[in-house]
Amino acid sequence: MYSIVLIDDERWMLEQMWRILEWGSLDCKIAGEFTDAQKALAEIARLAPDIILCDISMPSMSGLDFLDELRKRKIDTEVIFISGYNRFEYAQKAVNLGAFGYLLKPVDKKEFENMIKRCLIRCGNKDSGLKQKASEEKKDSEENRGIVKKVKEYLSEHYAEDVNLESVADRVGLHPSYLSSLFKKEESTTFLNYLTNIRIEEAKRLLREGKKVHYISRSVGYRSEQYFSSVFKKRTGQSPAEYREKYLEISISSR
Repeated sequence: MYSIVLIDDERWMLEQMWRILEWGSLDCKIAGEFTDAQKALAEIARLAPDIILCDISMPSMSGLDFLDELRKRKIDTEVIFISGYNRFEYAQKAVNLGAFGYLLKPVDKKEFENMIKRCLIRCGNKDSGLKQKASEEKKDSEENRGIVKKVKEYLSEHYAEDVNLESVADRVGLHPSYLSSLFKKEESTTFLNYLTNIRIEEAKRLLREGKKVHYISRSVGYRSEQYFSSVFKKRTGQSPAEYREKYLEISISSR
């Protein structure tokens, strides 16, 4: 159901706008009514109406100033002006500010109804566009998660090989920079950090089994034993040999 807000400093005009149409038959409801544009402005974000029916000439703030302020606040609600002033400059400014329509008092019921219906069509198109955008974003998000899942599975199986961001990006058909950003967004860590974690955890397991460091470095994807030892110590605070010795000490003392 679409929501409507009425703004006019004359109470009788608000009542007329209430009664002039069967709002429910148009799938509409009156969400609020105001005799003061400034008070309306303070509530618009909360009410989030689809359409605002607004007078032009009001004491606290004119309808044109009201619309100008709405647009400054990035609120794109459709606004239809209903005014007793048949002045070209008012209508021109209303159009320039993005008003949907401009009607003169006294309001002709048929003309009023037709304008509301046309405005509702635009609101419906907006909703459809937003839903389509949300659907596309959801689809993109699911695809992105699927890509990252494939990358993680590949790294879990091939961490011992000479894998890097460029080779994996080529495998999934993405630019390396894009894959890097995508991976970090989905996993809250970098591609390299994730790969290094896999390698270091596997290295720990092999060290606990008593394997030699030179064997382990190659088994987890490092061609240089020295570089492997440097990375291991940076991650754990211990050299591979120190880690193995400490593990063996703990194992012996716990027997």
